[in-house]
Amino acid sequence: MPGHPAPPSSRRSAAPLEARYDVQREVGRGGMGKVVLALDPSLGRTVAVKILLEEAVRNDETRTRFLREAQLTAQLEHPNILPVYALEHSQQGAPAFSMKVVRGRTFDDLVTACREAARAGRPLEGDLSLEGRLDLFLRVCDAVAYAHARGVVHRDLSPRT
Repeated sequence: MPGHPAPPSSRRSAAPLEARYDVQREVGRGGMGKVVLALDPSLGRTVAVKILLEEAVRNDETRTRFLREAQLTAQLEHPNILPVYALEHSQQGAPAFSMKVVRGRTFDDLVTACREAARAGRPLEGDLSLEGRLDLFLRVCDAVAYAHARGVVHRDLSPRT
C-alpha cells in the first residue's frame, strides 16, 4: 500500500443500504459503530454491514475516521483480515461499509469455554488446547503485523465481537 490513501470521499452511492440489503439484526456495537447482518438478495449472500452510530454522524472527525477505516481495510488483502465489499450509507445518511461475515466464536468465548472445561476436568482439545489457542493468537498477530507493515495501526483490538 503506497503512502497514505487519499482522503475518504463523502460521495454517496445512489441508494441507501436499506434499499440494497435486507437488514436482519444487529450483531455487535462499539464506541463508533454497530454491525448488522444483512442479506444481499442480488448476490444471494449474507454480509456484515458496519454503520456509523447516529450520535457520531455529525462529528466530522469521527465520520472521517470511520470512512478512513473502511478505505484502509479495503486495501488490506490478508486471509485474517475481513474483505470490505462496498462503501454504503443508511437512509439517515450515516456512512457504512459492507464486508464478509465471519461465523464462529469470539476469542472471549474461547477463553470462557477453556476455563469451563478446565474447571469440569475435561481435556482441553482442539481450539481449547494450548496449541490451538496459540495458533489462533498467532493468526491475529500475523494480521496485525501485516497491517502494521503497511502503515495501519489497529486501535481497538478486543476479544469480543
